[in-house]
Amino acid sequence: MKASVGTKIMLAVGIIVFLSVEGIFYYMSESHEKSMMEQLRQQAKSIADQILLVRLWAAENRERVTPVPAELTYELSELSNEMYDYKIKLVTLKPRDPENYPSDTFEKRVIQDFMQGKSREEYAINSEFYEYAVPLYVEEPCLKCHIDQGYREGDLRGALVVEIPVSEVMASLEKTRKELIIYGFVISLGIMLAILGIMRIVVITPLNKVKEAAMKLAKRDYSARVEVDNEDELGELARVFNSMVEELKNKEAQVIQSEKMATVGKLAAGIAHQINNPLANIILYSQIHREDVEDEETKKVLEIIEEEASLASKVVQGLLDFSRQREFKNETVQVNEVIRKMLNILKPQLQYKNIKLELDLDKNLPEVKGDSAKLLDAFINIATNAIDAMNEGGKLSIRTYKSDGKVVVEIADTGVGIPEEHLSKIFDPFFTTKEVGKGTGLGLYITYSVIEKHGGKIDVKSKVGEGTTFKIYLPGEVNAGDTHSRGRPET
Repeated sequence: MKASVGTKIMLAVGIIVFLSVEGIFYYMSESHEKSMMEQLRQQAKSIADQILLVRLWAAENRERVTPVPAELTYELSELSNEMYDYKIKLVTLKPRDPENYPSDTFEKRVIQDFMQGKSREEYAINSEFYEYAVPLYVEEPCLKCHIDQGYREGDLRGALVVEIPVSEVMASLEKTRKELIIYGFVISLGIMLAILGIMRIVVITPLNKVKEAAMKLAKRDYSARVEVDNEDELGELARVFNSMVEELKNKEAQVIQSEKMATVGKLAAGIAHQINNPLANIILYSQIHREDVEDEETKKVLEIIEEEASLASKVVQGLLDFSRQREFKNETVQVNEVIRKMLNILKPQLQYKNIKLELDLDKNLPEVKGDSAKLLDAFINIATNAIDAMNEGGKLSIRTYKSDGKVVVEIADTGVGIPEEHLSKIFDPFFTTKEVGKGTGLGLYITYSVIEKHGGKIDVKSKVGEGTTFKIYLPGEVNAGDTHSRGRPET
């Protein structure tokens, strides 16, 4: 079973938090145990110091004190054991009383260590007692009783051992350890749940949105968008994803358009070659018979046949031009010069329809790389449509400038305009808003293909009754700067 990213992060964070919290509580438990042991040591040391002090006082005041130090120690041990469960013992390797001989390994070890001078105190803990031992040295008052045993002042007599019961202390420590483990688990679980909640809001939910959008995109649903307002990496991911979807949508449209062009091109070439010769024959025979016929009505009919066949021939020629794959030239092009050539060609139409020309050509316009002949065809197609849209005169505005590293050609007219519902279709092959017989619907399609081949794009804005504006963007110099000011227009 595959684990999600959220589950993996949760497990990793959970393990780290649990180990960290339990580590802290383990350290606290160990510190608490050391503190308890130190308190036991201080308590045992205090008892031992008091016993040694009493023993020394008893030895120095032997004439006034009836019990000898050994008997006094025994009596204090009995009393402390009765009242506090403490045990106080004197152990020695030369005992007068056999009960004072070391009875366990701890007592034997401490005497050996004290004899070798390894330490000034020893302690150990077993299941019942905390054992604490200090060396017992022979002092001058002690010689009154022990000189016959061969001791001298300063010799090690044995050890004073204090035993303090630790069952309650050990039970308390064990309880504390269990409580710390439980607290650590509860706190770790709380932190993990809090982190999970935060992650679900900050990470998991945005990632699920990206996942859902990606699944929609996989089904070619280009309405897929990720609505994330975060100003962080996930927000940036969402914005990049949305941009990618838009780019894929545009690319698919371009691919479909290219496929249409290839398919229609093949179809057009086949049809054109099949009907071109018959149309030529119809035109030829119409012209021949029109010269031989004297009847005016018949001549008029033949003239109509010739005109209609010529129009059909032009359509066929457009199809041939559309389907012909002429080699693309990649040369340096002066866009302003291409526009001037276009205007020389269209000048008679402008004069005939009484259309005013307004020119604003940037004198410092950068050069572009491309095919000047194809760009000329593209500009002519747009300008011709603009002229056709102004049957009762108007104004044709042509402007060039540079913006954001692009060379911009703007062609605007004051014609009838294009309905909004047609704007998305004007670059489709064979789509036209002109009357039947006055347009093939290939001009703008060819223009779109030419501009796309040059790595550019076309924007169109139009309003019915006010006119249309085409903006053609061609790659120019990246650092060429911007120009938007208008100079003196050329007419």
